[in-house]
Amino acid sequence: MKFIVQAITAAAIILAALPAAGAEAKPADPPAQETPAAMPPARGRALIDHLAADNPEEAIAAADELADAGKSILPMLAEAAPAENETLRLRVAGVLGRIIDPQAMDLLCEMLADASHNVRREAIGAVGNHEREESVEQLEGFLLDKNPLLRREAVMALGRIGCKAALPAVRRSCLDDDHRVRKAAVVALSLLDDHAAVPILISRLRDENKAVRKMAHLILKTMCDTPLEYNPDDDRDKRNEAANLWETWWKTYNKGAARRNTRKKPEDEK
Repeated sequence: MKFIVQAITAAAIILAALPAAGAEAKPADPPAQETPAAMPPARGRALIDHLAADNPEEAIAAADELADAGKSILPMLAEAAPAENETLRLRVAGVLGRIIDPQAMDLLCEMLADASHNVRREAIGAVGNHEREESVEQLEGFLLDKNPLLRREAVMALGRIGCKAALPAVRRSCLDDDHRVRKAAVVALSLLDDHAAVPILISRLRDENKAVRKMAHLILKTMCDTPLEYNPDDDRDKRNEAANLWETWWKTYNKGAARRNTRKKPEDEK
């Protein structure tokens, strides 16, 4: 079996097809932050006002320019974060997700407690963009939220963080009552790029929801070098039979991998 770059590429394509939280597009892979010249206060405040614009193009252009300003704009964003305008708060959170800096992360952590679930959802996604392992525990709490959209955003954020510490939480989300959350959890597993995700993905071939089954199979085909077939449209008996073959293959592969790992190398025998 080969765990290769295509798994991450497939996940990126899948992520692009999922509805994003809030109005702004958040990059799955935030670019490295440079140190731009400080933005004049008058320009910064004008751009922040444009964030609340009804015209999406105007708001996106303002968000892009603010994000490009980097950490120099953070004091002004901190002033705007508690604004009464919900749209403004939501878009401030989106910008903070694109400025990879500890102060931006601190502001986002405060916004996770916002009264608006829309703002909280945007802040959750923005936290995932920072890819900090310390955020895993904080995001795990949202996996128990009553709102399935918040749970879905949280599990996707955990996937983008990409560390093994997130695996247990993502695994639990594969059993969520809402199929949208389970589908997001399957995508998140592929982003973690961990062999331990394979048996969890195989288990989702038995999911009651076709979209979840289809996503699990798509990712397994990308991650695993095996000719095994599976049709998410088949009846339950045929699906279970195919899933059994996947499980048998995985057990066989694991045994073979264990033997290969324990076999002594020539230099070890000297």
